[in-house]
Amino acid sequence: MVERAATVDGLARVAELITEHEVERVVVGLPLSPPSVEGEALRDYYARKFGFAKGHDYAVVYPAVNRLLQAAGRAIRSERDRAAIVLLEGRILEPRYARCLPPDFAPARSEGAASEASRFLQPPC
Repeated sequence: MVERAATVDGLARVAELITEHEVERVVVGLPLSPPSVEGEALRDYYARKFGFAKGHDYAVVYPAVNRLLQAAGRAIRSERDRAAIVLLEGRILEPRYARCLPPDFAPARSEGAASEASRFLQPPC
């Protein structure tokens, strides 16, 4: 087993455990852009054009969810790959973020993520 850590797009910390046929991907934290003048200007522009809530969504929420999905998707490289994606971020369950996820990517709170991931990654009988 090889263990390595990487920074995805410089924003999300991702730890990856790789074995011969399985991948567990752990995304720690929602990859929100750090505060910046450019980010504030973009959010202000969208807020003027579409309203405050939509401005925040377009400038902050959608890019963060997109980066999160990209990080999760890197675990699957072929049709035969199986991956367990563990998101250590409670905010992803909030409606503001959850509604941005595709229907087949439905996160749920778990008290035993490690055992669930291990069970999921067991080869079919």
